[in-house]
Formats: sequence, structure tokens, C-alpha cells
Amino acid sequence: MILRDTGDAVPVLAVTAGDLALVEALAAGARCWPLPRRRRWPSPAMRLSTDPSEPGAAWRDHFPDTGRPDMTRLTDTLRQLHGQLDRLPWDIAAIPLRLFPAAVFFSSGRTKVEGLLHIKDSTWFLFQNDYALPLIPPGIAAVMATAAEHVFPVLLVLGLFTRASALALLGMTLVIQIFVYPGAWQVHGVWAACFLALLLRGPGRVSLDRLLGQDG
Repeated sequence: MILRDTGDAVPVLAVTAGDLALVEALAAGARCWPLPRRRRWPSPAMRLSTDPSEPGAAWRDHFPDTGRPDMTRLTDTLRQLHGQLDRLPWDIAAIPLRLFPAAVFFSSGRTKVEGLLHIKDSTWFLFQNDYALPLIPPGIAAVMATAAEHVFPVLLVLGLFTRASALALLGMTLVIQIFVYPGAWQVHGVWAACFLALLLRGPGRVSLDRLLGQDG
């Protein structure tokens, strides 16, 4: 419907075709729902205002936590958490990094021997066939691997010559990955990560290296 000014004392109300269609639809029984009102939010100026006499003050009182983005609050929380974690001692990580890889390699070394340190016949066979290396003779490789898997894990547990032991076992891990079991890279990656952490940060305070003043 449109009000038209025709110059007379009373404006003329013009009815359009759309209005007639609406009237016909209502007469036929159609229902009409009101459109939802758009919610109006205060302007940024109101949100940032600090004057209690301004309209924004009442809005801030009603929504006290919405004046600051949620992501900013989350970032601050994470920073506080990271600060608390930074205060924790390295020993919490260093001890399991030493113990668990050492247990894996020592257990592997024990499967290669019988009795105390007598190398099994099956170990010689494996190094001649499955564990054959391109540059080292099988007999020497069997002795070196068996000795390394007995000595270096014990040193890791004691925290003695920790970085050197971690470097030696990291080298063994690379040899196993490249020449023996290349498909087990996920497991070898975990071992390598442990040894790299010990190389970079050392054994921690609970170690003979620290007690003897050799590290840290």
C-alpha cells in the first residue's frame, strides 16, 4: 500500500497488485507470522567506554565477560600454564627417557645370550643372514651388538656417561632402521627422539654424571 499526495486535503491510499494478492491469501485462510526482530548490539564505542554514565556501562554490567575476545583469554590461560610447566625440573622427563629405552635394548641383548654372556648359536645365524651388515663381518657385528646392548643401557640407568651412551644407542638405532628393519620406522623414531633429548639436555640431577660433576 502506498500513500499518494494528489494535492487534495486527504492523501489517497493506493492499493497495489501485491496488496490485493496478500488480501486474497489471507481471505483464503493463509496465516502470516511476524518477521523476527534483529537483535541490536552496542557499538564498539559503547563496549570500550569507561564512563559509568554512558550507555555502554549498563551493557558491560549485563555482559561483564564479553568485553574481551574469548581467544585472548584462552591465550592468556595457555601462557600461564606454559609458565608453570617451565618451572618443572628436567628430571621428570630425563628419568623415563633413560629408563624405558634402556629396558628395550637390554632386553634385546639378553635374547642374544644364554647364561651370563655366552652368545647363542641362533644369534650367530641371525647376524650371518637376517642382520648382515655391508661393512662389518657377521661375527664382529654379533659381538659388538651384544656388548652394546648390555653396557650402554646399564650406563643410561645409572646416568653415567649418559650423553655418550645415548649417542651410541642412537647410532645402533640408525643401523637397525637402515639395514635391518626399515619398516619399523615409527618405533625407531621414538627411540631416536629419546636419545636426542638426552644428548641435548643431559641426564638430569638424578644421575652419577651430576653427582660426579661430569654433566651440568
